[in-house]
Amino acid sequence: MRILAALALCLGLFTAAPALAQDPDAARRLQLAEQYVELSLGENIAALVGQIVEEDLAASPDMSDRERAWMRANMPPMILEAIDRMAKDMAPIYAETFTIEELEALVAFYSTPLGQAVAIKEFELGSRIDELLGGAMIEFFQTFEAKYCAEFDCEPLMAVVPSAK
Repeated sequence: MRILAALALCLGLFTAAPALAQDPDAARRLQLAEQYVELSLGENIAALVGQIVEEDLAASPDMSDRERAWMRANMPPMILEAIDRMAKDMAPIYAETFTIEELEALVAFYSTPLGQAVAIKEFELGSRIDELLGGAMIEFFQTFEAKYCAEFDCEPLMAVVPSAK
């Protein structure tokens, strides 16, 4: 079932590309989408990542000083690199989703001090929402597989994954 979903996703990506290529506004939308993604991540992202790492370290009292030093030195650059890769992948999605007018409005808003304040809060909220989503997905799959396997006599795969609670 997962293979079919992956194939469907791949086919969707392949069919979306020619549609964008035939769209005369695609290049402008992509340019605006790249601007929007850059602005929406905010100028203070490195500081926010450092703050999140420090919060995680504060919540981990059993870590050695050597582990803490390694985390401080390695986690922020790794997280920022992942964010950069994700940002590059996000721009085409925004370009497909929004019109030029909508993207111009987003760029205009996020170019303001208020927009930058919102960008910072969205980033902070993102990590909190990711935690909730991760826990909800684990709970969903555990429940789904338990019910599926009860009906079709199989062993749940998620039984070995610890709960996010």
